[in-house]
Amino acid sequence: MMKHQFLLFFLLGLAPAVMADHATVFSSSAFAAKLHENRQRGQLLVFVPDEPGEEVGKWRISWESGAQVAELLISEPIPLPDFKTKLRIELDAACSPGTSLRSADLRLLDSGGEVCPVNRISGENSGEFTLAWEIARDGTFPVSWGKNLNRRLDQPAGISNFAFILNEPGDLTLSKLRFIPDPPAKQ
Repeated sequence: MMKHQFLLFFLLGLAPAVMADHATVFSSSAFAAKLHENRQRGQLLVFVPDEPGEEVGKWRISWESGAQVAELLISEPIPLPDFKTKLRIELDAACSPGTSLRSADLRLLDSGGEVCPVNRISGENSGEFTLAWEIARDGTFPVSWGKNLNRRLDQPAGISNFAFILNEPGDLTLSKLRFIPDPPAKQ
């Protein structure tokens, strides 16, 4: 009970900062996640602090061998900020030398219990890069699963998991997650 109260106070204290700059830092105390079938897939999830002993840092998914798909399941969905028309979600990432990210999916859980996967990002991403997904407030999803299926993102909603595919074994490091409500149109 005390642990949950601390986490609630921590998250409430963090909320204004998150909303102010639309950024969430993955941290050991505020972000609880695990890899789906990590043992069977030969994967390991490790927190890497920015400085020794700090609680702010990065998450590293390591593949030694086996399946090239990693599903990062988030214990409590990361809430999406309010937005009028469109939301851009960005995630800073890096692949270890000799490894490249082939695709990345973002899965959202809406208020009715429906899971909506967001556009698959494909291509060869190596070194350091930023993944980006955009969702429209009134958009529909061609595929969804779970409860209350209407293929719409009923608010409030949050990120429930990510799915990544690497071309070969190696490391994928995830550092910063940003929300940009109603981004300006690209020129």
